[in-house]
Parts: sequence; structure tokens; C-alpha cells
Amino acid sequence: MSTQPVQGAAAEPKEARPSYIAPDLVVRGKISCAGDLHVGGRIEGEVTCGQISVIGGGAIDGVVHAERLTLESGSQISGDVWTTLLGVKGDARVSARVHARGAQRAFAADNAEESRRGSPASRSSVVEAFPAA
Repeated sequence: MSTQPVQGAAAEPKEARPSYIAPDLVVRGKISCAGDLHVGGRIEGEVTCGQISVIGGGAIDGVVHAERLTLESGSQISGDVWTTLLGVKGDARVSARVHARGAQRAFAADNAEESRRGSPASRSSVVEAFPAA
């Protein structure tokens, strides 16, 4: 009779917890995270994350790469933003060039549809602004 080692149960993947930049913290340089990032302080540099929420009083000055970027009331962003979805709430300030990922494909589809109707194309389906809560 042959014996084989017993395999332990595979560990379940841990849910990624959000990372935080506290209101009293200034970070200069490159930041990269696999999960969500909540910014209450200030970032000066390059940020790459799945989802970024800049909360009241928070600020980013630099280059941002995110699938979803939400600017809460009282926050601000400047520089270059590459995102699929941008949400701007309340009195958040945006002084950035926003590059919507997938915009060329969406814009081309919008353009073809709008040209059939004779009106200008819109990219509003790619970049949205959320109403203030």
C-alpha cells in the first residue's frame, strides 16, 4: 500500500483591504496598489491603483492611473488622469487632463450612431460625473 502526503486545505484568498493616505500625510513619489486607495492627505507624483477615492480635503498632483477615480466634495486633483470612470461630487476641483480609457472605441461607436442622426458625438458614456449626495 502506498502512502501519499495529505494536502492541507488551500487557503482562501484574502479580500484586499483599502489603503489610506491620512489627512496629515504628504507622499511624494510613486504609489502602486492592487486594491482601493483612499486619499485624505496629499500625493505628489504617480499613482496606479484599481479604484481611487480622494476624500474631503485630499489632493493628488501628478499622474493617476485608475479604473475608477472618485473625487469627493472638498477634494482636488491636478495633472494627468487615465481612467475608465471619473466621478466628481459636490465642490471637488479638477485641474487635470482626463484621458478616458476605451474612449476611442466608445467615441467611434457614438460618432457612427450620431452621424446617422446628424448630431455631434458625445463621450459622456465613458466619463461620468456623479450628482452630489
